[in-house]
Amino acid sequence: MRSASSVRFGCFRLDLANECLWRDGDSIALTPKAFAVLALLADHPDQLVTKNELLDRVWPNTFVSEAVLKVIISELRKVLGDDAREPRFIATAHRRGYRFVATVEADSSAPLATTPTPSSLRLVGRDDEMKRLNETYARACGGERQMVFITGEGGIGKSALVDAFEATLPSAGVQRVRGQCLEHHGSGEAYLPILEAVAQLCRGEQGPNVIELLRRHAPSWLAQLPWLLDEKDRVTAPGYIATNSRESMQREMADALEVYTTAQPLVLILEDLHWSDASTVDLLSRVAHRRAPARLLIVATFRPVDLILSQHPLKALKQRLDQQHLCTELRLPYLGAADVGRYIEVRLPGRAVPDGLVDTIVERTGGNALFVVNLVDDLLARGWLVADAQALRLSVPLERIHAEVPEGVRQMIDAQIDRLPAPHAAQFEAASVVGEEFSTAAVAAAVGQPLAEVERFCELLQQQSPYLHTLGVTTVDTGEVCGRYRFSHALYRDVFYQRIGGSRRVVLHRRIGDWLEAQHGSPAELARHFVAAVDSGCADKAVNYSRRAAERAVELFAYAEAAGHYQTALDVLASADAGASHREEACRLRIALGESLERNGTVALAGEAFTRAAELAREIDSSELFAKAALGRGRGHHPVSAVDPDLVALLEEALQRIGPQPGALRACLLARLDTALSPIPGAHERREPMAREALAYARQSDDPETLLLVLQYTRWAFNGRESPEELRESAERLGRLAAAVPNSEQALQFLLLRLTQLHELGDTATASANLTRLRESADAAGIVWFQWFAQRLVAYRALEEGRFADAERCMEEALTLGQRSDHPNVLPVYGAQRICLHLQRGWFAEIEPQLTAMSKRRPEQFTTRAALAYARAQLGDAAGARREFEALVADDFAHIPRDSLWLMVLARLTEVCVELRDAPRASTLHELFAPYAERVIGAGAGFASVGHGSRYLALLAHTCGRWDEAAAQFARAIEIHERMGAQPWLAQGLYEYGRLLREQPLKGTARAAARRRAATLLSRAHELAAQLDMRGLDAALRRLNA
Repeated sequence: MRSASSVRFGCFRLDLANECLWRDGDSIALTPKAFAVLALLADHPDQLVTKNELLDRVWPNTFVSEAVLKVIISELRKVLGDDAREPRFIATAHRRGYRFVATVEADSSAPLATTPTPSSLRLVGRDDEMKRLNETYARACGGERQMVFITGEGGIGKSALVDAFEATLPSAGVQRVRGQCLEHHGSGEAYLPILEAVAQLCRGEQGPNVIELLRRHAPSWLAQLPWLLDEKDRVTAPGYIATNSRESMQREMADALEVYTTAQPLVLILEDLHWSDASTVDLLSRVAHRRAPARLLIVATFRPVDLILSQHPLKALKQRLDQQHLCTELRLPYLGAADVGRYIEVRLPGRAVPDGLVDTIVERTGGNALFVVNLVDDLLARGWLVADAQALRLSVPLERIHAEVPEGVRQMIDAQIDRLPAPHAAQFEAASVVGEEFSTAAVAAAVGQPLAEVERFCELLQQQSPYLHTLGVTTVDTGEVCGRYRFSHALYRDVFYQRIGGSRRVVLHRRIGDWLEAQHGSPAELARHFVAAVDSGCADKAVNYSRRAAERAVELFAYAEAAGHYQTALDVLASADAGASHREEACRLRIALGESLERNGTVALAGEAFTRAAELAREIDSSELFAKAALGRGRGHHPVSAVDPDLVALLEEALQRIGPQPGALRACLLARLDTALSPIPGAHERREPMAREALAYARQSDDPETLLLVLQYTRWAFNGRESPEELRESAERLGRLAAAVPNSEQALQFLLLRLTQLHELGDTATASANLTRLRESADAAGIVWFQWFAQRLVAYRALEEGRFADAERCMEEALTLGQRSDHPNVLPVYGAQRICLHLQRGWFAEIEPQLTAMSKRRPEQFTTRAALAYARAQLGDAAGARREFEALVADDFAHIPRDSLWLMVLARLTEVCVELRDAPRASTLHELFAPYAERVIGAGAGFASVGHGSRYLALLAHTCGRWDEAAAQFARAIEIHERMGAQPWLAQGLYEYGRLLREQPLKGTARAAARRRAATLLSRAHELAAQLDMRGLDAALRRLNA
């Protein structure tokens, strides 16, 4: 029947082209949904149309209960004068659906329907784009995930193209869902478009299967949709969030999408991403970069100019995906004269177009599709363009159109609104305050009118104006069923909103906020309205809901969004009365803001927030808040060998304020101050009692967070304080805590600390098992920083075992991972590991120029300068090595700070001292080194070890002429390195012990025995040097045997 523009049944005529019902020449009012149901039934006379088909066709992508369909059928029967018991038009098929039982005939008095559907009208000039979309869909169906960006200015036709493409998809065998980003909404609510799309999947025919899939593969996402949870889920859902992280949450969704698309392709449409939140962009990045097969097509629309103006993170992602050939961009061009001419032909078919009209429309609109449609609408509405039977004619000269038609689409919409009746415009304006999507109940609350009256208005305007699309119905907390609508384009909503005067806008936001509060609206939505209405005396509500929105974002690990909400709350407080209570609240908000910024990687901004929080805490004389602000200021990444005097001052003041009473805050402050002072030469005597007090409290504490922070800070500061017994005890406790704490990130921190302690103890077997666990846990959590640290420890272990090629590959992989984390120590660690690699291989000539340049650039980096002295000594440049050595050992090494790298510096200087045969300095070094020798040196720093401390005591004893002590320590070092599998240090020890035996002043049989023992040791050293390709050791062996 759809070949006709109008059909008849009984005394009724159904005008399909104009969506009207007539009875004997009189028009009968029908709501759009009622008309759609009637048209669908009439299009299938004497056929069963199931309830599911009606719901899917009339309310696509919207969850609507069958009760709503019954209401519509009852409405139609009332209009048609039909009786359900003896139906003349609509018969009920019990529990299945409905049949249209009247005889339906094409209306011979009406012309054949040649007016195109709205989607085909919108598709003018988009053939190439449709072809490319279909090509990407075909690739996606083949298992090659696709991401398509449709870009262009507002009104260019992005949504129209998406709608038309979606209409071409098969009705079965593929799933399609949509997520919409809303202005004032999307950037503040984490994952808003993704959650909307997931909710659509859960409400569809496959809903139970999707829910079970989420339960198994993405439980933290299921926890965000509480109406889908069963009783068991409600108990376990809080744990999903508590044990999760941002990265693991995103990994869950990426996994779930891959699993879902094994059964059928999925088309995910995300509109207006220029309003999206940063977390959604992060998730898209993760999904796009995955390599597993997925029958997934993501189609996203955005306005490029908006990305540039707001510095939106999507801009950087789009550029990155472009470079990696992981996305397709469809830039929509403006419509040309041929496209506009075609539009007029299909809109008003069979009529000649007046000369000059097309060119005038193109000139006035610039080819913007929405402007073209609005201009043609305007010309027809004014009667300036008249559709006669055979031709179109202009009732005014073209010059008048040039003169009086606005030059921009916004101005055009504004002019059209001016011609609306005042009550209609007021209703639209109230709806624009609610948002791009709104319910009639919210509008009724805003304008103070009965819901039924607003319902009638929206139904009428949706039918008669271009401004609204219906989204179905919803039920509010009062139990009332009301309609949901959406502005058909964001520009319409913008223009209506901008027309509202400032005072009336405040009133409307306040009314809507109060209504939403009664409806238990989302904190972010409530915050938006109360912030906009703050002049009406609702500052407390604005702050409260902004804070709650931030806390909600933190639960979702959406730290950028959380920071935005905290900042909004602070801005509102700043405009309010600055009393003591407000300043305390502002201080707490500043601390929370700093934590969100720091976790989001914006360390400098976080520092500013914590500094301001400390100032506020000082003003209100709150010792606790001042201490938390100071710890926050010190929480950020700790760059190696850098002093922050402002941080030191803050921590010292915080300690003075809280006093000497033991407690968690004091322990953490002492430990952090230990780290802050560590780069300062000579500060260790002051630092040592602070660290001891902090460690003593933390070890007795039952609070895992306090223990974690104290251990982290004190080991950042210096990793030689704990005896081997204390290290073993601590490692065991950390292992228990890693298994017991519910927070995955905290568990990883404990596991990482334990791993460095095991390496320091030389327990490589246990450490290897824990490293495997750390890597698996870091990958499972998806936290890049831990993945980087785990990979750098893999490189560490390869270096220690002498697998130099593997070590170099692992270093590169760690660098790639680390650069994604924006950690300031990524490049320094990479550089330090490469230096160690070159030195262990004996590539001294290659590394010496780099070490020279680095030492000049950063003279405070004592590890680099010590490595330079060692390289020069190995190259035979005794004078150059001596100059660097003397500069480093001035004041008996007192100016070398006792930080996390101090023992490594002493170890390198020991090797230089031996080459220079400086016995007095060797004696001093021995005295400094001896208390810390029962450990693997460098393990605590976590980038490279330089062997066990016994080796360095042996070298120093040898240089001082203490032969027996040296022999005993060498034998011990060889035994430990053999057990550790530390092949390079085993080879070095064999050579050095053999050299000692060769040089030891013995006589007779003792000398001969020592020589035989030396030959055995040196022979094995030579085998290892050749096997590991240790060029420097091989050269030393040749010199010894020369």
